[in-house]
Amino acid sequence: MPAETHLSELCRGSDIDAITARLRQVAPLDESPASDNISSGSHPDRYGLWGYRDNDGRTAFHWAVALKNFDLARALMSPPYNSPALTEDEEWTTPFATACSVSAPVELLQEILDRCTAELAEYAVWKAKLFPPEVKPGEGYAVTAPESSSSTTDKGQGNVSFRSGVRGVLIPHDVTGELGVSAIVNSEDATGLTPLLFAAGRGHLDVVRFLVEHGADLNHQSDRGQSALHRAVYRGNIDLVEYLVTASQRKNGTNKAAQRRFMNLQDSHGDSALFYASMDNNEEIGSYLLRHGSDRELRNKNGKFFWEV
Repeated sequence: MPAETHLSELCRGSDIDAITARLRQVAPLDESPASDNISSGSHPDRYGLWGYRDNDGRTAFHWAVALKNFDLARALMSPPYNSPALTEDEEWTTPFATACSVSAPVELLQEILDRCTAELAEYAVWKAKLFPPEVKPGEGYAVTAPESSSSTTDKGQGNVSFRSGVRGVLIPHDVTGELGVSAIVNSEDATGLTPLLFAAGRGHLDVVRFLVEHGADLNHQSDRGQSALHRAVYRGNIDLVEYLVTASQRKNGTNKAAQRRFMNLQDSHGDSALFYASMDNNEEIGSYLLRHGSDRELRNKNGKFFWEV
């Protein structure tokens, strides 16, 4: 095997021995996880060989997911490899978010989500024992080591990142149950994209449904101000648009103001989802949005109405 073989190329196939050999060339770490005793060693490195991240910031498991090699991904998550699932690449994208982007089977999404929440809980407990947090009511706490805090992100949401290695995952007070799941489902990459926005942008209705059922924030906007509805409209997927609107209606119930807000979220240019439909000349989606609460009198930052763009 050539020494320069990229990890991603090896993860296209099923030869785990070849992947192991490559990792041994580049990662001077043990193949097996270290002791589960949290007082021993550095916890982020406890996965040894399988926790190695290449120049793209990806583990072998992350590459297997990205390349839709789902059989390999399942194998790497299982004994004796036990590859970590809660990692991130250089763009802060987690394997779970990548799985949503490439439309992994819902069963695999559930497996990855379960593993991520378990790792999040384990890591939070470990860090809390080393660095007891000062917890205030209604706020989260940093579980990163003080020397690593410069690489974490707050984004003004009352929580700070899980650790320097997973900057887009925010820690709730209780990392078990629904709050732990929500922390993974609503993780952000470096541009504010969540798994829901990835899936909506690719038109993956089954994945979007899975995420919404697991607490994905329908109102979340990326750094560019795009919501899941923006991205679904841009995709031109009427089924996805209808699902998102209906899901928001169920969530908001009789709160008409909250539903209007969802329908009229504006991106960084001041464009709502209705503007996106107009720019794409998609009359079907545009008419649907108008019937379900999009504001026809809304102007963008250039002072234009939707029919003028």
